[in-house]
Amino acid sequence: MARGDESAYAGGVIGYISQLSSDSYVKNTLIECPIEGTKVVGGLIGYSHIASDSATLHIENSSVASIVIGDNIAGGFVGSFDQAGQLNFSGKCNVMVMEEGTVDVRGGDCVGGMIGVISTPNALSVDNQSLIHISTNVSGRELVGGLVGDM
Repeated sequence: MARGDESAYAGGVIGYISQLSSDSYVKNTLIECPIEGTKVVGGLIGYSHIASDSATLHIENSSVASIVIGDNIAGGFVGSFDQAGQLNFSGKCNVMVMEEGTVDVRGGDCVGGMIGVISTPNALSVDNQSLIHISTNVSGRELVGGLVGDM
């Protein structure tokens, strides 16, 4: 289990990205361990802050097949995407149940099957030939969405 402490952010690959100023990629990734934290939690990335309008965080051919639990903000792929830049999904990306396991995205106030919170709605893009598949239970106290909790 990947678990962030009370002051940390938790993600299956990265807990916290700060001041990203150039394109970055998460490719061909499969997360199967539970991800749990107290602030911002994502199946792949907990929190991402993009510092440059021209920078893009690319998520390509990646899947989360585990439980993602955050006391506050939780997302199947990304807990929170903040500020300038773009968040791009391409290829096949899944938050899914694999075989007999259960997949849940659970949190407090902002919970989404794909993204918990995205501060700039036009920052999200999905390539034309991509397949985004969310097959999971999504639950929280408020601002809960199958794709995005709060935009």
